[in-house]
Amino acid sequence: MKSLYHLLEMIQLIEKYHDQPNTILIKGKEEVVDMYHLLAAGEVETEADLAAQISKTTKQDNSYQKIKSQLKSCLTRGILQLDFSEDRVSPRKKAYLICYQEWAAANILLGKSARNAGIDICLKVLKKARKYEFSDLVTEICRVLRLHYATREGDESKFDLYNGMYHEYAAICEADNLAEELYTQLVLKFVKKKGVEENKAKQAAIYYQRLLPALQKYDSYRLHLSAYLIQLLMLTSQNDYPKVILICNEMISFFEQKSYKANVPLQIAYYHLLVAYTQIQDYDKAREAAENCLPLVEKGSINWHKYQELLLQLNMHQCKFEDAYYIYRKVVKEGKLKFSDTYTQEMWRIIEAFVYWLKEVGALKIDAEPHAAKKFRLGKFLNQTPGFSMDKRGMNIPILVVQILFLIVEKKHDDVIDKIEAINKYCSRYLNSGGTYRSNVFIKMLLQIPANRFHREAVIRKTMRYRKLLEAHPLKLARQTHEIEIIPYEYLWDIILDNLGAVFSPFSPFLFSGGPFF
Repeated sequence: MKSLYHLLEMIQLIEKYHDQPNTILIKGKEEVVDMYHLLAAGEVETEADLAAQISKTTKQDNSYQKIKSQLKSCLTRGILQLDFSEDRVSPRKKAYLICYQEWAAANILLGKSARNAGIDICLKVLKKARKYEFSDLVTEICRVLRLHYATREGDESKFDLYNGMYHEYAAICEADNLAEELYTQLVLKFVKKKGVEENKAKQAAIYYQRLLPALQKYDSYRLHLSAYLIQLLMLTSQNDYPKVILICNEMISFFEQKSYKANVPLQIAYYHLLVAYTQIQDYDKAREAAENCLPLVEKGSINWHKYQELLLQLNMHQCKFEDAYYIYRKVVKEGKLKFSDTYTQEMWRIIEAFVYWLKEVGALKIDAEPHAAKKFRLGKFLNQTPGFSMDKRGMNIPILVVQILFLIVEKKHDDVIDKIEAINKYCSRYLNSGGTYRSNVFIKMLLQIPANRFHREAVIRKTMRYRKLLEAHPLKLARQTHEIEIIPYEYLWDIILDNLGAVFSPFSPFLFSGGPFF
């Protein structure tokens, strides 16, 4: 079904914004119309089923692929007909959608020699594009206008006006593009990996210095957004949460002075405030940041998923597990996760694993929920997180932790013992830096459980020194990405101890010293 997601996304937009969706299929064959309605109704589970119903063939068959291609062409044309004027999104996003829709119409008119109509639309779009700082679009429109007034009307004053505007915005656009390029170079590896990279902060500081002259000259949206993101990446990679808070407040002040509501930068600032206050355990201010962020986020968007993830993590940090569970359920039911990128989906599968472990040990009371009866399958979970499993110093850590947690709670003694040597090698190879110190200590604590045959008092005695090391290196000082500890290790450990018995389990212990963790 994954290969059909691009069609499903287009169909969802058309169903939402088009008064008469059937009109976009008026030139399509009967099979094209049938395919549209099957996908819109959600009546097929796989592409193989769709091919069988539509063309009585397989999905590799040319006739089926031709029908799918024709539907895509119809949908593409239909996107240009959508009416976003009543859309309940931010004014800037609405302006963006309408400007680019009308810009496409202007280009079609100009391409078909309907120049008067095309130029009229260009002038209309230009005004809105300048207001909302779409510098790249302003540059393109001015290029068309200066050409028109020079070659078609011979109007020197208007040529000078749009030529001057072109050079002004081309310079802004160049600064915007440089800032965006530098930020994307920094963030590129963090999509798949969440582990701390020691040189990122230094590189970010160098990049920010490169942007200073442009920042002092221009106040453009895209330039300053990218520059703030670079600063935040620099500070979060050092876990300097007090400075993160300062930069976020500065960012909020800068974008609130715009003549329009700059939702995305404000969302980002409140996201980082939510993370920072959660990590330093100032939960009241974290809640305040969450409340400020909620009205800015469009439901079902990538940013909405990230906001829900951070809010869930805040509840986990406060041990409000039922509240965290209902956020998880809301995202699964309403968040359209299947349309999200692979790593967003994997993050929510990791969250799901911890939710069901909490239920398994009795820390989460959700018996009245129909979904609560679902059986969590560890093997399936591991198969569904291949991307983060490669992130050995980052998001593979909670994947490994949750594996051990399930093996312990299910008392799969042999499986735990079989994994001990591999886990020790993993720790010595990947968890020997400052950014993974807490995880290294915690995993050593977990391994003491089977080593002491699941006896609560014995485990407490053997892990006392580790517990002190963990407490001496609190979360707010840990140089690790905030996603790694879905539940802070101290709280997680207390839940584990509550579920250990007062008698030794009847199997032979193995020798385990705990090993080095520096």
